[in-house]
Amino acid sequence: MRRTILAVLVCSSAWGQAACAQQVHFTPQQLDAMSQQRQTELGHQNWGAPVEPSRPDAITKLPAELGLHCMSTRSDFPPVYAEPSETSARVGVAMSPVAATAMSRDGWTRILRAGSRFVWIQSSALVPFRPFVSGGSPRCVVDGERPNGQVQFRYGS
Repeated sequence: MRRTILAVLVCSSAWGQAACAQQVHFTPQQLDAMSQQRQTELGHQNWGAPVEPSRPDAITKLPAELGLHCMSTRSDFPPVYAEPSETSARVGVAMSPVAATAMSRDGWTRILRAGSRFVWIQSSALVPFRPFVSGGSPRCVVDGERPNGQVQFRYGS
């Protein structure tokens, strides 16, 4: 086992990578044995309770009066701002699709970022919704909000 570990250390060094790239081959049994040895050295790891995936029924519907609709961004990751001005604080970037509101002001559109947090994006950075992939559903609906605050979109009919 020491010879195997020594081979791994030598091959992981900068000067040994080229020489060892084709020489070190471990059988599945050797890999299992090394893994078991490492687990014994580390001891029991408590990773906590498993995370429950969010259930579809856990989606909170958003009020219709927000007038949310799906839009795509014209380019990847356009900046979003706290207020409708380039001089206001830049608070992140947008990813398609976005949940746009009907509210716009001086060339800016208000979008739902997460939870009840709204941000502003330049209206010129938005285009009508378009699917991510060729042949994808051209229909997108803002479905609601997940328990973690993410906006939930629904695609299709």
